[in-house]
Amino acid sequence: MSGVVESGPAFFTSPDGFQWTAQTFGDITHIWGLVFGNGLFAALAEDASGETFLLTSADGTVWTEHRPSVAGWIRSLGYGNGTFVVAAFGPPATVATSTNLSAWTTNTARWPAGELPNSIAYGNGVFVAADGGGAVWTSPDGLQWASQDSGISNNLDSVAYGNGVFVASSWSPPVTSSDGVHWRTAKPAIPVSMYDVVFARGRFVAVGQQTGPSADYPSQGISMTSTDGANWSIAYPGTTQCLSVAYADGLFVAVGGDQVVTSPDGMNWTPRASGTTNSIQSVAYGNGLLVGAGWSGTVITSTNGTDWVSRNPGTNVNLTHVVYGNGVFVALWESLGSILVSTNGADWQTRDCGATDWVFGLGSGGGMLFVVGRQSLLVSTNGSDWFTVGSGIFPWYDTGNLKYAHGNFVIVCDSGDIYASTNAADWVLHSTGCGEDLFGLAYGNNTFVAVGEGGTILQSAPTPSWPLQLAPSGVPGPSGFSLTASGPAGHNWEIDASTDLLDWTPLVNVWSTNSGSVFTDQDAHFHARRFYRGQWW
Repeated sequence: MSGVVESGPAFFTSPDGFQWTAQTFGDITHIWGLVFGNGLFAALAEDASGETFLLTSADGTVWTEHRPSVAGWIRSLGYGNGTFVVAAFGPPATVATSTNLSAWTTNTARWPAGELPNSIAYGNGVFVAADGGGAVWTSPDGLQWASQDSGISNNLDSVAYGNGVFVASSWSPPVTSSDGVHWRTAKPAIPVSMYDVVFARGRFVAVGQQTGPSADYPSQGISMTSTDGANWSIAYPGTTQCLSVAYADGLFVAVGGDQVVTSPDGMNWTPRASGTTNSIQSVAYGNGLLVGAGWSGTVITSTNGTDWVSRNPGTNVNLTHVVYGNGVFVALWESLGSILVSTNGADWQTRDCGATDWVFGLGSGGGMLFVVGRQSLLVSTNGSDWFTVGSGIFPWYDTGNLKYAHGNFVIVCDSGDIYASTNAADWVLHSTGCGEDLFGLAYGNNTFVAVGEGGTILQSAPTPSWPLQLAPSGVPGPSGFSLTASGPAGHNWEIDASTDLLDWTPLVNVWSTNSGSVFTDQDAHFHARRFYRGQWW
C-alpha cells in the first residue's frame, strides 16, 4: 500500500501514488482526519444522523468502525508513540486516548468554551494541537494539555511534524516549532508562476514571474535551474517578467514584456536591446536564427542573441507563440485558426490551419509541426498544408504547447492534466492531481519536466534508455568524417556534434536499422576535435 487519502465520503487508495481507486461507504456523509499508526489507517467519519466515530483499516479497502467513549461531535484525531488521541465537543469537551481503539481513557479538556483543536500531530516526544484563534496546545501523553503562544491570532487549520519541525498552517504564513512551545512565523513560499522551460548544456532552465507585489517578493521576472529536475536554484534576470526561453549556440535567451535577456548558464543574465516597446510573448531558435513574437504583430530576430532586428510580418495581430521545425518558423495568432509562416524570420505568409475552435499552443517534433487546440490537433510537415489528426481529443481543456522526445508526444493542459501519445493520433490522459495550469514542458536527462502556475514543477519517471553505438566508417578527410549509427531497429535518432561536450549542434536525423545507418559530418575537418552523440527523438 503506497497511500490512502480521504475526500468527501470516500477513501482513495493507490499502490504507487499514481493510480487511485475510490472506496465508498453507504451511509457516511463526511470523512476527515486520516492518520496511520499501529499498522492501521484511521479516520474520523460522520453518518447521516450526525454521529461521529472512527474507521480503521489495515489495507485501505476493508474498514472497521470504532466508537470512542466520548460525548458529542469528535473534532480531531491524532496518533503518536503508540497512542490514538481524539478530541470531542461534549459537553463536556473531552480528550480521549487509546492504544488498541477498544479501551479509552478520557479527560475533560480545558480548551476555551466552544473551541477544540482542528488538528493533532505528534513528534519529538510531544503531542501538539492546533486550535482556533492561533492557539497551540502541547501534551506529553494526549491527556494533559498546556497552552502555548503561537505568536499569531489567525485560525490554525492543521499541524504536521516532519524533519524535526512542527508546521501549523494558517490563512497567513504558517508557524513552525521544534518543540511545540517556541514558535515563529515561517517566511512564505515565493509566489511565482513558471511559463516555460528548456533543457540544454546539461540543465533545465525554467522562466516565469514572481507574482507579488509585496515587500518581500516584488513582481519581477524569475529563472530557475536544475540538473536533475528535482533540485532547483533561483535567479532574477532583472526583467518585469519572463514568458519564454530558448537555447541557441551557448546562450539561454529569455523574453517577456519588451525585454530580452541572455545567459550562459540560466543564472547570470545580461539585458539586450530588443528593438521593440511591445510585449514579446515567445521565442524560438532554429537554423542559426532566434525569432521572438508578441503583441501587435511584433516579430524580432537575432543571429547571436545580442543584436536584434525588428521585422514586419504584415499584420498587427497579437502573436502568442512561435516554434521552429522542418525548416520553418510558425507563429500563432490570438485568433481562431490563423498562423504566420516564415523560412527566414523576415518574410511571413498568413496561413489558415483549419482549426474549428480556439487554439492555444504550438509544437514540433517527429518530422511534424503541430497546432494544439481545445477540440483538435492539427499537423503539418511544411507549415502551409495542415490536416486534422483528430477532433474532440481535448474536450474542454485550454491546452498548452506540445513537445516530442524519446518517442513520445506530450501536451500539458490546464488543471494539471497531461496528454501523451506515441503516434500523435491516440492520446492517453494522465491526471497529475496538482490542480494548477501547466504551460511549459521540456525533456532532458531521460525525464520530462513540466512547469506552471503557483510555481508548479512536475517531473516524469525516467524514460527507458535505448542503446546507440556510433562507430567510424573511415578516416576524416576533406570530404568529412563518416560514422555508422547502430541501435534498436525502427527508431529515429538525432545525431549531435560538439567540440567541448557542453554545446551540441544537431547534424542529422537517422532511422536506425539492424544493419546500421551511415552518415557524414562534412564539417569535421574544420575542427581540431569533434564529439558525437545520439538522442532518440
